[in-house]
Amino acid sequence: MSRAPLAQRLLSASEGDLAAIVARARAADLTDAMEALAGEVLRMMRTDTRRALEVADRAQATAQLAGTATLGARAAWMRGHAPSGLLRMTEACDSYEAAARGYRSQDDRFRAAKVAIGHINALMYLGSYDRAVEIASAARAVFARQRLPLDAARIDINLGNLYHRLEQPREALRHYDRALQPIRASDDVATTRIIQFNRANVLTSLGRIDRAEELYREVQEGALADDETRTAGFAEYSLGFLDLLRGEYGRAHAHLEAARAVFEELDDAHYLTLALTDLAELFIEINVFARARSIGWRARALAERHGLAYETAKCGLLIGIACLGTNEPEFSAACLEDAEQTFEREGNQVWAAVCWLYRAELDVRGGHRAKASQRLEAATERFAAEKLPLREATARLRWASNEFERGDAAKAREVLDAARGPLRRVQSPWLRAQRDHLSGRLAMG
Repeated sequence: MSRAPLAQRLLSASEGDLAAIVARARAADLTDAMEALAGEVLRMMRTDTRRALEVADRAQATAQLAGTATLGARAAWMRGHAPSGLLRMTEACDSYEAAARGYRSQDDRFRAAKVAIGHINALMYLGSYDRAVEIASAARAVFARQRLPLDAARIDINLGNLYHRLEQPREALRHYDRALQPIRASDDVATTRIIQFNRANVLTSLGRIDRAEELYREVQEGALADDETRTAGFAEYSLGFLDLLRGEYGRAHAHLEAARAVFEELDDAHYLTLALTDLAELFIEINVFARARSIGWRARALAERHGLAYETAKCGLLIGIACLGTNEPEFSAACLEDAEQTFEREGNQVWAAVCWLYRAELDVRGGHRAKASQRLEAATERFAAEKLPLREATARLRWASNEFERGDAAKAREVLDAARGPLRRVQSPWLRAQRDHLSGRLAMG
């Protein structure tokens, strides 16, 4: 990146020399240098999050030496971006709040609204969803009044992230689609790439696996060409997740291990947690339960360290599933119940229902098939209400199988027949195979 000469000196100066450089600089030059540093922070967020934080720290030190409110607010804004890349979300929120206060004290509502773009994402990771939506709505209103579609689009991107996290994929896709047109028209290739990556995530949730894969590969190709290591890692991780869904475990392992290495190198705690979580899920799928349990604990420790309730709960769910495989029913039950309660507190009804699927498995093992059917029916209804055909089909097949094992073939056929609708809406040969297998068993009586 081409930086202003003053910005270069600010970055390379020793702490002792920094004060002298700031004292000699003109106010206008310092303002320009601060903007150059801000651009560097954003660029480094895509490649080296630790370096982004170092640049932001130097910007903050510069602002403190300059002693002006405007530079202080700008530095705090940068200082919000950088720790968010390292999942230090409480620290990020504190900086965003300080930046917004600084701009409001100068009656600069436009820049206070701009700060909200990053603040929304940080609040989301802390589970402060209502506060995030409140800030987003206020900021979007400012941008609408000033006819600033690009800034409104960035609000939409982060709202899409929020709704995706809450397992509301159609609402997430609506926000991403609304953001895509103005961003693409502006020739902002890097941000367009991120939107397409996010859209692929949602399409995966909706069962549109082939289209999601196309988008992930486009994102990865472009990111590698532009040396955007982190974004390329996102795509690598997601391709691994798709292969995991398809049951292509060898390819999934290769993708997820490659992604894990990238995120460890970048010190990206969030995506490292996600990669480890999916590796744990992969080992569950191939019945290597002890390994899944070990990786799940590592991922959970990372998530807990950074205050990520959703990720902590998901890791707890996977540990609970792994303990089903290692025949530790009491510990499994405790993990699953704890995860379910956390998801319910987070307002994530879908993942709470996923916990019911595995609690039903514990019911079956304990000889309580009637209770298992109740949980499976409730999970099915919740997935259907949320219009998640992949999850609905999974729950229906488990429910139908449980009814068959209970000896109620008529109920099993009824539930299995109802699975045809959601199965028609997803690209899921492995679930269709399960349906056909159960249909065969029912036909044999």
